[in-house]
This record gives sequence, structure tokens and C-alpha cells, in this order.
Amino acid sequence: MPTRFLSRMAFLPLAFMATWMMCAGAVVAGPSPEAARLDVFSAPDGATYFALSLKPGVDVAAPEGSDVIVMFDTSSSQTGAFRENALAALENLLANLGPKDRVRLFAVDLNAVAMNPSFAAPKSPEMAEALAKLKARVPLGATNMEAAMTTAATSFSSENRPRACVYLGDGMSAANVLGTEEFAKLVGTLVNARVAVSCYGVGPRLDGQMLGALAGRTGGVVTSQEHVAVVKEGQGQSLAPAEVGQ
Repeated sequence: MPTRFLSRMAFLPLAFMATWMMCAGAVVAGPSPEAARLDVFSAPDGATYFALSLKPGVDVAAPEGSDVIVMFDTSSSQTGAFRENALAALENLLANLGPKDRVRLFAVDLNAVAMNPSFAAPKSPEMAEALAKLKARVPLGATNMEAAMTTAATSFSSENRPRACVYLGDGMSAANVLGTEEFAKLVGTLVNARVAVSCYGVGPRLDGQMLGALAGRTGGVVTSQEHVAVVKEGQGQSLAPAEVGQ
């Protein structure tokens, strides 16, 4: 299989994520005649489950644009092909955002360090400068996920715009292992700030529970890099699928 095709395949989940964020605030054009729907499922053990779906009968205007905070893992595990793939995925994400969206980029390891001082359009010179600054940063240290997500929850403007956070990394919080109570408090902070966290897992070993819980409890989506293909001088360098931590 051509290495160029493999490289593009690795970036498809981020294109989906960008599309999902742009559509998250939109509602279908008109109300469905089916205002309520009840689905019932009988399990093999005899238990019965149901799901009730209720649809609003009013139209809601789609937002003009969203504010997106990108948390890019720059810890020591994000080196080589993993870093190259994550950077390419970030560029793909920026390319798929709309002109009315705004982005603020952070490098994340022991602390969350802003690459641009304020939100900027995804294809603006300010964003290009922030991306260049990120690429010049050397991956070192370990990641503190609590510090990263707390910064994400508190770095949005006071404007009434849809908010989203995208994290690119392995989810390993080696610098600060979160207990159950600490994690619940962190999720509460994100929910209260109306920040949906979407995660793109990339690295030699992924904390799938951290990535899945952050996305699932805040209303985001999660996907992971199943295969890395990096094109160097016309030849593809492949890495095995990342190990997912339990």
C-alpha cells in the first residue's frame, strides 16, 4: 500500500473531529414529526432496558463560529514518528476548521504553555507563528493532565460562543496521577465551563481510560492512532499500534 495513502489514513480521525466540532452547535432545519421515541431491548439474561429520545419542537440557529483550545502533548514520550504524526494531525485539524472558528494552541507537559496569547483564526499568520513555536519546542518531561485540563477550562473568553478542547497525546499523567475524587472535580470544572474535550490518542502507550473518560463525561469524542506511517525521502517508516494502558 502506498505510504502516502497510509499517511493520509492516519489523519482522517482528526478531520472527522473537526467536522464534529463545527456541527456540534447546529440543529436540524426542522422539527421531526416524531417528537418522542421509545426503544426497548431485552437482554439474554431476561433484563429489559429502554431508551427514551425527546426532540425539541423549535429551531435553534447554528453558531457563527466556535472557540477551540488545542492541548498538544510535548512530553518526552512524544518523539520521532509519533510527534511527526501528531503535528501533521494538528495541521489537518486546523485546515478543516472554518474561517469563523478561533483557536488557541498550548504545549502540554509539566505545565500548559500558551503558544499564542489569544484566540486566532485557524489559517491566520498568528496561528502559523504559534505552530512554528510549537514545532521548535523540544519534547521533555512528563505530562500533568490536571494542569492541562484546568488551563483549558479557564482559558476561554467570556463571549457566548461554543467551546471545545482538543487534546493530542497519550493521556499519560505521569507528573500527577489523578485519583477518583480529583478526576471527578476536574470533569466538573470542564462541564461547568461548557468545554467538550475531544481526544486524539497518539504515542507508544496510551491511557485509554483517561482519554475515554475525559471525552465521554464532557460530551466530546475520542479516537486513537492505530497505525503510524511517516514518509521520509520517499520511503515509509511504520510503527506498530500503540499499547493501550489499562
